[in-house]
Amino acid sequence: MRLQGDSFRKIARTLNEEGVPSPRGFYYMAKGRPNLRGETHCWNDVTVKLVVSAYEDKVKGIMLVALCVQLMNRYEDERRGKLEQQTQLTTQLETTQEDEQATDEWLAVIRDHAQLKELDRPTLLRLVKRIEVGEKYEIAEETHRDIKIYYNFVEYVGL
Repeated sequence: MRLQGDSFRKIARTLNEEGVPSPRGFYYMAKGRPNLRGETHCWNDVTVKLVVSAYEDKVKGIMLVALCVQLMNRYEDERRGKLEQQTQLTTQLETTQEDEQATDEWLAVIRDHAQLKELDRPTLLRLVKRIEVGEKYEIAEETHRDIKIYYNFVEYVGL
């Protein structure tokens, strides 16, 4: 853009319009914390000039190669971290969507059988995944047994 003759101000305006985070905005985004100081998240001509100057210094050999490598390594680490975070969030989103879909399916099944008068085999198979019957035990001379019903879509519901 600068080689095309664009001013620093025009470059800043273009970066803002395209939603490119400024160095300060990227800093807070990378740290995952809010900008409590109220520092601007927008590009301005001074920031663009500093970035262009740093790049030109690197090309001219004025900026130490070690410093440039350090900055590039830090950027690469941040990029990898964001990619890993994106993967984790995508997995969480997919899991949540699957859970939501299963819940919706369960509610549809329950609505279909809300006025159930008699439980027949096909209805039972549609609603129940499995039933676990525990060992007998006595409390106050009464025989008891724990029964766990695992429903389709929502698994065990403890009551």
